[in-house]
Amino acid sequence: MTSASTCLPLVGQPRATRFVETWLAGSEFPPLLFTGPAGVGKRTAALLLAQTANCTDPVRQPCGVCRTCRQVAELSYPDLRLLLPIRKPKPDAKMEETAAAMLDRYAEFALGQSQPVSDTRLKIPIDVVRWLRIEMARPPLLAHRRFFLLVNAQQMNAESANALLKALEEPQSQSTFILTSSRPTALPATIRSRCQTVRFAPIAKDTICRWLTENAGASAADAELAAAMSDGSIGTALRFLENREEFLVAPIVDYFSGRLGSSEAAVVAAIDAASDAPPAAIAGTLLFLYQETLRVRLGSTSVYAQRNPGIIEANLGREAVYLRRALKFLLSRTYEAGTNVNARLFNYSLLTTLKPPDRRRLSA
Repeated sequence: MTSASTCLPLVGQPRATRFVETWLAGSEFPPLLFTGPAGVGKRTAALLLAQTANCTDPVRQPCGVCRTCRQVAELSYPDLRLLLPIRKPKPDAKMEETAAAMLDRYAEFALGQSQPVSDTRLKIPIDVVRWLRIEMARPPLLAHRRFFLLVNAQQMNAESANALLKALEEPQSQSTFILTSSRPTALPATIRSRCQTVRFAPIAKDTICRWLTENAGASAADAELAAAMSDGSIGTALRFLENREEFLVAPIVDYFSGRLGSSEAAVVAAIDAASDAPPAAIAGTLLFLYQETLRVRLGSTSVYAQRNPGIIEANLGREAVYLRRALKFLLSRTYEAGTNVNARLFNYSLLTTLKPPDRRRLSA
């Protein structure tokens, strides 16, 4: 490392930034575990750390423009390796074929890209961990410090976790591991105990709103609504601006506002006919609508309700206790919605269980 000044341009993460900059200043790099909700900067921080540790600018690091910084951003730097959840190309695929399938996904995770929504059906197979250990056995080609980044590390299977544990216990002096996870408790305790945890918090809505107007070209009104939808995640806000149907499935909004009547079967049929939205999008739409209803019910301001009169207002007669129980139920089903479930059965069960107390008691 040189005496250049270090400043990581992380948005809305002052505590995590201080931790990482402290390690950079001391040139100490233990295995790191970046935890927090999706889309709050964990992968970005890992890539910025890799840039900073190897940036060639003598004044400011990371400079973002030197060859090393550009290669890290593009994920073409030879001393940076990502391990990603994938679907094996075939059951009997060789290690090299599985690693190639993973490398094919690198472009989706480059710096500045909105990270894809995590698909919990995908796994980090043992073959790519074995590939990593082979890579680790070789000396770095260019780097002062080489980085291995495991994205969504909670999606390792047991075999992969055991193989990674051996790598963490025998790290090469010039190599650093960074794991990112939105569900760190799903990682084995043995993995967590060998990493220094850095927690990334949900980002303040006004920070997200300002970032969207300054960096994503969003209008003030769109940025305000996207920030309200984001649940503290810039990644989520960007996906909302790119594809609103992913977050607000039209038949669910119509059902919530009373425009589709009270038949759950009719709503499921409307979803099938007008949308290919996955169960996660259905659950997410309901979760947002119930959150905004409770917000207004308790006297707070809702940007969505202001811009969509009639949708939230149609549900303000529901008691706050019911709305809270509905939110608790939906939160409990959010993770299940991301797994390989029967979509029609999941959607029908969700809607019938959420019937308000005057029609049916909510069983959360």
